[in-house]
Amino acid sequence: MSDEIRDRIENEVLMVQRGDRQPNANPPATVADALELAAWFDRYYEPSGKGKSRVPGLKDAKLPAGLGQEMRYLAGQIQDAHVAVSKVGQAFPHQRARVIGREVRLAIEWIAVDDPQLAELAGKLRAEQARHKGESDQIVALDQWLRVAADEQEALADLPAFDMALLDEGRRLVAAFSEPGDDRSAAIVARRDALMRLLQVRMRRIVKAADYVFRQHPAIARGSRSERTQRRVAIAARTRRARPAKGATQPASQPAAGAQPPTQPAAGAQPASQPAAGAQPASPPAAEPAPQD
Repeated sequence: MSDEIRDRIENEVLMVQRGDRQPNANPPATVADALELAAWFDRYYEPSGKGKSRVPGLKDAKLPAGLGQEMRYLAGQIQDAHVAVSKVGQAFPHQRARVIGREVRLAIEWIAVDDPQLAELAGKLRAEQARHKGESDQIVALDQWLRVAADEQEALADLPAFDMALLDEGRRLVAAFSEPGDDRSAAIVARRDALMRLLQVRMRRIVKAADYVFRQHPAIARGSRSERTQRRVAIAARTRRARPAKGATQPASQPAAGAQPPTQPAAGAQPASQPAAGAQPASPPAAEPAPQD
């Protein structure tokens, strides 16, 4: 890789690190998808064939030729940062923080049964935390539940099933994780997240370009999406097809809602319109004789 590409990416990293938004993706899975996409990009960058048999390439969308190299560099840096974060955080009891956070959450959700405002707050917190499941995210979640618990200490103290000592232990864990000695881990995480955002931008750009350039070659375009993504798209498509269309009418064979089904004749009874078996059909009434003069 050229120094120019490396310097440009590092400058982008510094700019992205100023933001607060975290990427919603798993680093190892994203790296694997990116390396797969980089190889696909190199394979289909140049057009192939001539005349009517010509197959376009990503070059026709004016994508830079070095995009694959940029993605490999970003993927390598993300991998290194992810390993470094794991090593720095190995000594921290993340599992214990997860357990305490869960216990505090369950207690708050229980006392919120009779408190709509607390129930709404707990629901929002849980939905937000469901999107972030990394080890450092567990500390953030624990801190959030401890802040809610601080306002509900009286109710929690009246709950025999909850151990109030968990609140003090949880606060000590949060304080230990936030000590200056953890600055190196925070810096590594910030860099990793910035690298992830830059990589995701490049991956989305290639996928969009592939959908356009290979619009007449859908089999090639599908290759820009990882096997994991293709499976997810296929499952979503099957779910949509299985879901009944909005406003669809009931089939004619089904009675309308609330309607009484037609009555059935008793077993062995002959329908009123049919003569009994072996019976002679009724003769028409005889004509009256004409009056005599």
